[in-house]
Amino acid sequence: MNHRGLMEMILLAVFFWACFQAEAGSFSPVSTPEGSLAPAAGQTEGAEGLTLPKAEELALRHNPLVRATLSGRHFADAQLSEAQAGRWPLLQFNETFTHGNNPVFVFGSLLEQRRFGPQNFDINSLNNPESLSNFRTSMTFKVPLFDQLESGIRIAQARIGQQQAEMQKELVKQQLRLEVIRAYYGVLVAQARKEVAEEAVRLAEADVRRIRDLFETGLVVQSDLLAAEVQLAEFRQQEIQTAGDWP
Repeated sequence: MNHRGLMEMILLAVFFWACFQAEAGSFSPVSTPEGSLAPAAGQTEGAEGLTLPKAEELALRHNPLVRATLSGRHFADAQLSEAQAGRWPLLQFNETFTHGNNPVFVFGSLLEQRRFGPQNFDINSLNNPESLSNFRTSMTFKVPLFDQLESGIRIAQARIGQQQAEMQKELVKQQLRLEVIRAYYGVLVAQARKEVAEEAVRLAEADVRRIRDLFETGLVVQSDLLAAEVQLAEFRQQEIQTAGDWP
């Protein structure tokens, strides 16, 4: 096996080792590329790191879209209660106060108060009455018997709106969970790639030192040393790229 094939096998082995460590929970992502959905582990989770269920819980608890859809569900519940209230009996109590000297108002108020007398038939009193105050109290009781099924239709519409609000809330939660999972494992993959690149650079540097020693002793030709140095340069370039992808 040539030198390049050996380095590729080492790189592949290091990558699988890093992925295994990530699945075993050795990584603790502290930020995400999706708008920082997961807070820093050192700020919220201490030394244990941020787990995926905890990240989902935090996102569902603090994301404004979830609170907005929850408000929509409360609004739909209120509309249903309002529609159901159309079938309940209704009791209304009203009280009004009126004061004036309008002839028609004074004449009617005196009759309503049962205070109208012969002296009120005086022409001067009818045309220019004195100011009068009138208190009026009323109580109304309504019982719905048949409203042409309007109440039933409003209740059915409100229940449909309630179901729509609930489905919208679940849709937002599922989309948010997807973004959290994507961001969480994106951090794990980025961290694994970064560690793989760093380990590959360390192995390549050690290999370059070994081949340089062999070249100086005349056991290998210069082309072997140049190939090792090219491989080291490639690994360093990959290390720079993975460092740029690391959040």
